Amino acid sequence: MHIDLNAVSTWPPPNYVNPTTHGPADVVVESTLLGLVTILLSIRFYTRLRISHSFGRDDVLIFLAYVPAVAFVALEIVAHYRLDWDRHIWDLPPELASLSLQAGLTVQILFAIAAAFTKLSVLALVYRITAAAATRTRYLVAAVALIVALDTLVFIFVSIFQCSPVSDMWTLSLTPQRCIDQGLHLFVAGIINTTQDLIIVLLPIRTIIGLKLPAKQRIIVFSLFAGGILVSVAGAIRTYFTWLAVYDLQKDTTWYSYDVMVASAVELFVGIICASVPATKPFFSRYIPRLVHSSPRSIRRNIGSPQPIIDKLDMPSNKEMTAFTATSASIYIINDTERPFPYMGMGLPERDGDHEDDYESKPNLNKPLPRFPAPTVPTSRFNMKVDRSFDWSETETVATEVLDSPRVHEPPTPAQTCPRRVIGERRWPSLQPQGKVRQTWA
Repeated sequence: MHIDLNAVSTWPPPNYVNPTTHGPADVVVESTLLGLVTILLSIRFYTRLRISHSFGRDDVLIFLAYVPAVAFVALEIVAHYRLDWDRHIWDLPPELASLSLQAGLTVQILFAIAAAFTKLSVLALVYRITAAAATRTRYLVAAVALIVALDTLVFIFVSIFQCSPVSDMWTLSLTPQRCIDQGLHLFVAGIINTTQDLIIVLLPIRTIIGLKLPAKQRIIVFSLFAGGILVSVAGAIRTYFTWLAVYDLQKDTTWYSYDVMVASAVELFVGIICASVPATKPFFSRYIPRLVHSSPRSIRRNIGSPQPIIDKLDMPSNKEMTAFTATSASIYIINDTERPFPYMGMGLPERDGDHEDDYESKPNLNKPLPRFPAPTVPTSRFNMKVDRSFDWSETETVATEVLDSPRVHEPPTPAQTCPRRVIGERRWPSLQPQGKVRQTWA
């Protein structure tokens, strides 16, 4: 690294004993955000693996973003306490300069990798949301993902090989070296990164606004968009402090890099949080339903009768539901396996999926079914003896004519005729009619 003698001439005398420092605010912010992200990602992975069983590409990408993010925070904490990144550059011991430059290059690469995988995870989620949308929208999402990946590869390549040989990057020298303008490189990279953040935030807004969501879910969605805007603002602040660190007349890199590190941590971890919150909805629907659902019907109103979440997105069509009403229970049979409905008065079978958690209580599979009394056979009130010795073979079948109902409502006149049909009858032997019996209207 080339030393600018004009900037060095403006430095005050060094203070290695009691220098002015920023304090541990950066460590507190980064450690807190890392802890929150760790908890949230644990919930996300548990939800995708054990509840919804839908572990996908966005989960893999967010895990690949989490690993360099942890390394980013760890290296930043070490640099704060061991490499004195919390003070002015003229108060930095000369023996730490070379190691600080190497750590700075590593931090830049780790941040670029973590931010890129976070963006790709968000884009994978957006691609899943817009899968049913127009082909143009899906192509746009894929194009943005390709730009993010290529930009990250170019940034890493340029950062590593910005000097020739590479070791000149962390070697102090008073003579000019074969290096690119590092300040311009970081400043342009910051502008591109912030622009990408803003594009990714605005990309799914048209699709999300078209969804009819309950009040609480609408608040959560708008909070995620606000978080995305915060990521873009943090990126802009990081770019501004990068510009100050590079083009400051005194070249006080360590002092301005402190603010760059804080803004980078906020940008990185808030982005991971915004990318992970949508995947945790089934978890909070099961264990904290009040946090997700706004309908009062989502709360169990009486013991033993869990109530479903009923809204326009959850209700099936009339053709999908068949109701069977018994004496004291109503059983709903749903053809769509994506949405369970309650067995009133009985426990629900446990199911896996994105929508099985719309009930506050767990089903009780061991609860016995209600006992119904056995049907009784009515008995006669009279004691009668039945003679079963009669032989039906002694009877004979005779033909009789039976009139059907008349085709007019008023009684017919003698001139009217009515249709007749012939049926067979069994008669007692002593009551056999002689010949055919004809019935006519009087």
